[in-house]
Amino acid sequence: MDAFAPAEVALMVESQQKKKDMARINIPRKISTLALAALTFGALSLQADPLVVLSYEYSKPPAENYPDPDRSKLTDGQTVSGAEEPSVDYAVGWIENPTNPDEPHPAITFDLGEMKYIDEIVISYVLWPSAGVRAPKEVRVSYSYDGEAFLMEDAYTGFDGSEDPEASLFSRELSVDPDRQAARFVRLDFRQGGEEDPNENRSVWHWFDEVTFHGAEIDDLTGEASSRIYTAVELEFPTEVGRIYQVQGSQDLEEWEDIGDKILGNGEPYQLFQSTRTEDRKFFRVLTEE
Repeated sequence: MDAFAPAEVALMVESQQKKKDMARINIPRKISTLALAALTFGALSLQADPLVVLSYEYSKPPAENYPDPDRSKLTDGQTVSGAEEPSVDYAVGWIENPTNPDEPHPAITFDLGEMKYIDEIVISYVLWPSAGVRAPKEVRVSYSYDGEAFLMEDAYTGFDGSEDPEASLFSRELSVDPDRQAARFVRLDFRQGGEEDPNENRSVWHWFDEVTFHGAEIDDLTGEASSRIYTAVELEFPTEVGRIYQVQGSQDLEEWEDIGDKILGNGEPYQLFQSTRTEDRKFFRVLTEE
């Protein structure tokens, strides 16, 4: 394997100790260099523990026949399918009329008491198809730190409205992954039906019997998750169809180590990102063979 006749390009790399050294990059014909700003975070616990809900509020009251007067049915651990005898007493419900555009959608706002990391939201919804109790089309989830401004809204589908041959009244769960969102307040905004739903244009019931949150405490809002910027380089060199290339790196121009696997040229430029955060200087070269 032969080395390319190099074109030398000087790159200034600043070490974490604020020392500045010159690194020469040996790349044929063309090279672009980049100081890459990498946003990183401190170590966070990945264990998702149950989070305590301080309280919750409804955007519109549940139906009189399926009330929740003391705001406890959705956080008491009781579900229709989990009970020894399935009962509507565990459920909170609304009836929606899609022909009335001014009728608000049922939305529930949960207060976790303080800012928390949220890794999962599990929504237990109730189905009773013969009685017109259907699954919603989607839930729109948004987050807030003060209960006023709700941001980061995402829509989740996946509600399963199919019948259960072994039960007429039952509950199912939908798991929502917020990707470790930090918030104190979480709003669940439920929407009805769908174009393929035969009940799209008539009133249907939506019932829910439990909502649980999983995540972690935030010990230090200012210190646990911090951003840092590290240095890196972006190497680019042209390739020829059928030619094999091998990128190598060295700190002293004497001992060279392969960086990644061999590359089979396809006639297009090849790009490689390489971190330099732990090194004061580094040299690069490209070896090639037919």
